[in-house]
Amino acid sequence: MTDSHASEPVKPIDLRKLPPPEPMLVIMDAIADPVPACGYWAFLLPRFPQPLVSMLADRGLDYRVEPEENYDGVLMRIAPEFPEED
Repeated sequence: MTDSHASEPVKPIDLRKLPPPEPMLVIMDAIADPVPACGYWAFLLPRFPQPLVSMLADRGLDYRVEPEENYDGVLMRIAPEFPEED
């Protein structure tokens, strides 16, 4: 029997309705905490957060952003590192 809970995704924090700069402030506050058990933080955003990219790089964090079909906006995942994708 395998432990399927170890790779379960974290429920994203929905920041789509917050006015700027609140989403960025919430993200910066969240990434100050230890990394969740799944290995990344996840956020729903109304658009790609360009100003955040350099701040993440300065902290040694990687990110993935993808359109979210079930939501209006994008899903951003942030982690110390992501496994190499094939």
